[in-house]
Amino acid sequence: MKKNKTIMAMILTMLIMVTQINIVRADAYDKFSINPIIPENQINQNVGYFDLDLKPNTKQTLTIEIINQGDEPMNATVSLVDATTNNNAMKQFSTVKAPDASLSTPLTSFATLREEQIEVAPHATENIYIDIDTTDVDFEGIRLGGITVIADTLNNKDTSNASGVTLNNRVAYTLGLQTRMHDTPIKSNLNYVKTDIDVIDLDAHFVSVIQNDQPVLMNGVSLHGSISDTKTGKVVGMVDKKNGSIAPNTNFNVVYTGDRQTIDAGTYAIDLEIKHESDVWHFKDTFTVSEDASASINDDVVSFEQNANILTWILLGIMGVMLMIIFFLLWKRHNDKENQTSH
Repeated sequence: MKKNKTIMAMILTMLIMVTQINIVRADAYDKFSINPIIPENQINQNVGYFDLDLKPNTKQTLTIEIINQGDEPMNATVSLVDATTNNNAMKQFSTVKAPDASLSTPLTSFATLREEQIEVAPHATENIYIDIDTTDVDFEGIRLGGITVIADTLNNKDTSNASGVTLNNRVAYTLGLQTRMHDTPIKSNLNYVKTDIDVIDLDAHFVSVIQNDQPVLMNGVSLHGSISDTKTGKVVGMVDKKNGSIAPNTNFNVVYTGDRQTIDAGTYAIDLEIKHESDVWHFKDTFTVSEDASASINDDVVSFEQNANILTWILLGIMGVMLMIIFFLLWKRHNDKENQTSH
C-alpha cells in the first residue's frame, strides 16, 4: 500500500511538471518597492515619476530608493533606456530598440546610471542614482525614457533550460523619466514610411510603419485602418485602436488583423487614419505582394504552426501516458482490495 502511494505521488508530481513545462521559471520576488525622491526642478508635483525642467550646462543626481520588504536578501538589476513605441501605438519604457533617425540628443546621452546591480538586505533600503549632465546639451521638446528595476533573491538566479534559454518570472517596476528644457510649443507630426508583411504571433500580417519625427509625447491616439485586395475589393485586414500613446521621436508598426493566417500574392490598398487631439493624418498607399514573398511568409507561418503543434502533441502524449498509468494503478489498487476482501 505504501509503495502504491509513493508511486502515485511520483506520477502526480511528474504530471504537474509536464503540464507546467512551458512556464517553468524562477520564482518571482515581489516583496520590494521603489520610491523616487522628487527633486526641486520637478515640473508636475502630482505624478509619481520624474518630470524635470532641465537647464543647459548643469549637473544633478536623481535618487531612487529600493525598499526590500521581505525576509531574504535581494539583488536588484537596474536599467535606463530611451522610450520607444510598440506595435499599434503603445509607448514603452523598458524595450531596447534602435533609435529613430529623427532623435537627436537622446535621454541616455546625458543621463546615466551609476550602478546596474545592487544588493539589498532584508527589511533594508538602498539607493540607486542617475547622474544628469547637460554640458553642451540643449534641446527642444521632450526627451523621454524609463528606469526599470527587476528583483531576484540572491539564492534565485535565472534558470536555463536544456537549450540554454533563460527562464524567469521576475517582478519589475518601471519609472518614467521625462525631461524638457524649453516651453516652446511644438506641432505634432506623423509620417507614413512604408507597408510590408511580417509574421506576428504565428500569423501573417500586413504592417505599416509610422514615424513620429517630433519631440512630442502623443497620448490619446486612435488608429483606424484597413487593407483591401485591389482586385476583389475585399478587406483582408483591419486595425481599430483607441487611447494609444506614441513616444517622442520614435517609429512603430501598425499591425492589421484579418481572418486568414496567410497572405496571397497581389496588390493591396492601404487606408489608414490616425487622430491625436485636433490633428488627423490620413495615409493611403498601395502595396504589391510578390509570389515569392507570399510563399516565403506563408511557409514561415506553417513552420511556426508545425513547431507549436509538435510541442502540443508531445505534451498531450506525455500527459496521456501519465493518466493511463494513474488509471492502471487505481484499477490495480481496487483489484488488490477486492482480493484481500475475498480472502
